[in-house]
Amino acid sequence: MELAKKVLSKVPWQDRLVASIAHQTTGAMTIDIYSFEEAVNFLKSCRTDYSLDELLMRGSSATINYLDLNALASWIGDVLGDSELSQAIREVVGGESENPLLIFREKVKPVLELMEQRLAQCKGKLSGTP
Repeated sequence: MELAKKVLSKVPWQDRLVASIAHQTTGAMTIDIYSFEEAVNFLKSCRTDYSLDELLMRGSSATINYLDLNALASWIGDVLGDSELSQAIREVVGGESENPLLIFREKVKPVLELMEQRLAQCKGKLSGTP
């Protein structure tokens, strides 16, 4: 129950997670994430089906959302205290990569599935449903 409360709570500014969104015309901007649910929602908003041509096409409205999945795993373990989920995400992601954006595109969906399961578990615990 204590872990569920921590996972569902907001963290202070110094413990936030930082993600980014890049757009061809507006450039890159950072997004501060203060809760596990915000991280889930950010990952849900990520499209990984853009081709490189679409991203580079002049006038494209394509955006690239990015969150370092290893940093996410560390944040979940170190800040939220969920070492089990942190380890599961690390196993999905694998080690460090020379191309973290490619790893993100390939691994975001299975990581999101793990996180959605944990979110449902935590909400269920706090509401009294299994």
